[in-house]
Amino acid sequence: MKRLWPAITTGLLLSTGCAATNPDWLDEPTLALCLDEIDRSCILELALKVAGDDESSGLKVEPQSNLFQFSLGLLKASNMDTQSEPDFASSYYEAGQVVGQLGAKGFSETLELINGIQDEAAQVIALNTLLLVGRAEASEGEETALLNKLYELDKNTYLSAISYKLPELLAKGDFERAAFLRVLLLDELHESSTDFSTLALVAAAYSASGLVNDANQIVVSQVQAGRELSKDDLLLIKITSIAATSGVPTRNEFLYFRDDQARVDAYLTIGTLARYSGDDSMARMAITEGMRFIQKSTIKADTKSAMASFAVLSFGLIY
Repeated sequence: MKRLWPAITTGLLLSTGCAATNPDWLDEPTLALCLDEIDRSCILELALKVAGDDESSGLKVEPQSNLFQFSLGLLKASNMDTQSEPDFASSYYEAGQVVGQLGAKGFSETLELINGIQDEAAQVIALNTLLLVGRAEASEGEETALLNKLYELDKNTYLSAISYKLPELLAKGDFERAAFLRVLLLDELHESSTDFSTLALVAAAYSASGLVNDANQIVVSQVQAGRELSKDDLLLIKITSIAATSGVPTRNEFLYFRDDQARVDAYLTIGTLARYSGDDSMARMAITEGMRFIQKSTIKADTKSAMASFAVLSFGLIY
């Protein structure tokens, strides 16, 4: 599909000076998985290694995060080459299996099955994932029903989820609803699920639809009203601009984030925005580079949660 990432004016870009170049050995991950081409089997193998489990020993994910359990259920249901089953009952693993059957059951039946999940926290993760990976198959009524349920269960997750719908609305020319959503997000989404501010996400969404002047005006007006953009916010905007003008940003562009966790969040944010705006090649880049990065032996970030997020983001695109 046509790339929707536009350039953003230099007034918003962070000046970082000359980029440093890492020696080749420093760029090589220690686990050496999913390097050249990501497929279903290497995602599962990497997930199990990140979890500290050998593939032959079964999915011992009880100590892992809820999202990690969900992602392994998603991978298992997607006909991965493994006979392993978890050695415990997990509502998150089961919720992942429900969403993993989307291709076979379709959006409507999958949504109905999710609504039958008893654990509300697991249900929230499943609804959020279904919105990302299955919305293309949903009718407007089905998508509205999903969003209403998500709002009922967890308002902040609902707001985070619809923040990524801005590029979709803007690309369709639905400026009235986009403007309403923008105001809603800036007023009510106080806690982003990443290291980036709501203002940065909103500006990136507008720029992702080619509305560079609008993005500039939104940032300027909000900063004048007292909001702040961090260096990481500005760097995220810079990288999306490079993606628009030069294609795929280099790894060096990601060197200047405050810490490893912010860099991981950048890959996930860019990947999610790209999936919502229909830029599959950019989404693949973010997933590939992000999964490569979390294999660094010296990384200081929540690699298990990151691996889970990349596995979820890959669903319907890579496997």
